[in-house]
Amino acid sequence: MSSGQKPGGAYNGFFLDIEYRFLFTRIASVKYTDIIGKTLNGITVQEIKSKDLNGNWICLCKCHCGNMFSTTYGHLTSKKCPKKSCGCIARKYPFLDLTNKRFGRLVAIERINSETVDSVWKCKCDCGNYKDVILHHLNGPKRSRVRSCGCLSKDFKSWEFTTRRKRVFEFNGYRFRSGYEYIYARFLSRSKIKWEYEPKTFLISGRGYTPDFYLPDTDEWVEVKGFWFPGAFEKCSKFKTELNLKLRFILEDDILKIKPNYYDWLKSIPIG
Repeated sequence: MSSGQKPGGAYNGFFLDIEYRFLFTRIASVKYTDIIGKTLNGITVQEIKSKDLNGNWICLCKCHCGNMFSTTYGHLTSKKCPKKSCGCIARKYPFLDLTNKRFGRLVAIERINSETVDSVWKCKCDCGNYKDVILHHLNGPKRSRVRSCGCLSKDFKSWEFTTRRKRVFEFNGYRFRSGYEYIYARFLSRSKIKWEYEPKTFLISGRGYTPDFYLPDTDEWVEVKGFWFPGAFEKCSKFKTELNLKLRFILEDDILKIKPNYYDWLKSIPIG
């Protein structure tokens, strides 16, 4: 035992830690129980059950249609997209028919289940594999979309795609960093839209950021992204919030609409 250390210090510290956690749980539970009996967006909270595996509080609720269902505290109190029903609102509208529609490398073949609101679609990838994808992951927010069976990520790590920066993409006096930018620049020129390539670098949170294109006619900046690398989305979001400038994203599915055979074309470009 070191000098100055009281006997049983570690033992007492253990129980102090347990007492602190218990007190914190009590305080948190009191906070969450404040919504019991309240009606949020047509949903009345009946009781707080317990926590799920992710630590979210589960609430037993009554929908405006009369059904009882369970959801998390976060879904009820979310400011961006709060829960508004047990699912009865979505069931009033016809399901989207995505048959033969393309999402990146995936083509929707058939809808698997017809009873749930968030339906699942069987899709065929350009590589020949099949993948079951939730509807929300096909037509949801761009950052969370599924665009292949998993082969796209592998291709980005493969020899063909890791050497894409060694290929030369030149057009209209500019040398582009990727084939996506090259295809988009030619598309703008064909559409007779004025554009500038990387004309300015901005300082965001102490770091430099250079958008890919500037469209003077609409005073709009464009970022061409084929793959979201770590930190890229946060940097682009800060560009819009801190500088209050318009920023549009051009992603893989947008490029494939312009040039459907993009990947075959890319492999035909010699490595410089």
